[in-house]
Amino acid sequence: MSSAAGPRSALHSVRFEGAEDFIDEVRAYDTPFMSFTLGMVMDYVSHPTSSKDPSSTPKVPSDKGTYHAIFDIDNRLISVLVQTPARPAHILGYPSPPPPPTLSAACALLAKAISPSSLRRQIGGPRDAVQAFLSALPDVQTSRKTFSSIACSASLRTLPVSPLPGKAGGSRTAGPLQRYTIRSARPEDAPGVLPLVRQFSAFTSTGPSPDETVLADMRAAAAARMLYAIYAEEEVGEHAAGHAVLGARSSEGKRAWREEGNIAGYLLLGFATPRAVVIRHVFVHPEHRKRGLAERIVRAVTRACLGASPEPELDPDANGSVSVQFVADTPGCGVKSAVCLFYNDPGAARVYRRCGFVVGEDARDPVSGESLCYAYELRDIVTP
Repeated sequence: MSSAAGPRSALHSVRFEGAEDFIDEVRAYDTPFMSFTLGMVMDYVSHPTSSKDPSSTPKVPSDKGTYHAIFDIDNRLISVLVQTPARPAHILGYPSPPPPPTLSAACALLAKAISPSSLRRQIGGPRDAVQAFLSALPDVQTSRKTFSSIACSASLRTLPVSPLPGKAGGSRTAGPLQRYTIRSARPEDAPGVLPLVRQFSAFTSTGPSPDETVLADMRAAAAARMLYAIYAEEEVGEHAAGHAVLGARSSEGKRAWREEGNIAGYLLLGFATPRAVVIRHVFVHPEHRKRGLAERIVRAVTRACLGASPEPELDPDANGSVSVQFVADTPGCGVKSAVCLFYNDPGAARVYRRCGFVVGEDARDPVSGESLCYAYELRDIVTP
C-alpha cells in the first residue's frame, strides 16, 4: 500500500498492492453505494475467473488489478477506483455522495494515480464520479453511446406490508392450471438456464460470453446458492387410456403436478459484501411473461436475502390460471441488511418499487433520510 499527497492536501490517494489489502481497508465503508465496487473485488477474491473475461488466468493472474482509494484528512474514505483481472472495466465508487467540489478533487487525484493507457475498455460508476474523472483526463476519449441505469436498494424498512396481488385459494376458471415453483437452482440446472442468460446478455452493455464459460458460472452460482430459478409445472390428473387428464385431481383428492422440464426464468445474485448483495440478473422467458413472475421472484428472493418471512403461496391468481409456490431459502452469502440492483426501464422501476426497492435518483431512506439511489453510467473507452 502506498500513499501520495502534498503536505497541505485535505485529500490523499492510496494505492493497494492487491485485492485483499483493498478489502481489509475499505470494508468498514460497506454501504449500498459500495456494493458494486467492494462487492466486485470480493467476488474476484472468492472466484478469480469470470465470464466477463474468460482469458483471465484462473488462480494466479500476473495482472493483479487496480485498487485505488481517496481519503480525507481524517482518513475517511471519499472514493475508490477498482479493476480486477476478471473484469476489464474500471469502476468508480464512493460510500456516500460527497459534495461536488470534494468529488472533483478526489477524481482528479484518482486520474493522476493511474496511467491513461491502462484504462481498459470501459469506465463506469456513479454518473457524477465518471464525469468528474473524465474531466481530469481530457485526452481519454469515450464513445457517445453510454449505458445508463439507476442503482437502487431495499431493506427491511422498505419492504411492502401488503401481499402480492392475486386470489389466495377459492374457485378458479375451468382448464389447466399453470403452476410455478421459485427455489434455489441446482448445478445440474445450468444447461436449462443457459438460453435465458444468452437472451439476457443481448440487452447488456458487455454482450454474450462463451457458452462453456456461462455454464461454469451458473454451476458455480448454483453450488453457492446464489442462483434462483422459476420452474414451470403443469397440472395433471389420473391417467385415462394412457393419457394425462388436465385439470383433474388424484384419487386422494389432491392436485397432481408434472414438471415440464423447462425453466421459465432466473435470478442471479452476486457482488456480496458483509452488509449487501446485488441482484445482477432478472429474466423471464417471453413465453411466460405477463404473469407477474419477474415481480414474484424479485420479491421472494429479496425477502430471503433480508431474512424476512416468506409471503404465502398464491393459488391461483386473479384470472384463476397461475399459481406460484415460493421455496426461496436464504442465499449462500447469508442474510444482508440491503439488496441492491440496477434498472433502466420505467416499467421495471414500478415492479421493483412494489417489491420494496426505493427507486428514483433522489430517493432517500424513509427513516434515516440517507440517499439510497444514484445514476450509474458505463462508457466505452475509445483507443486511437
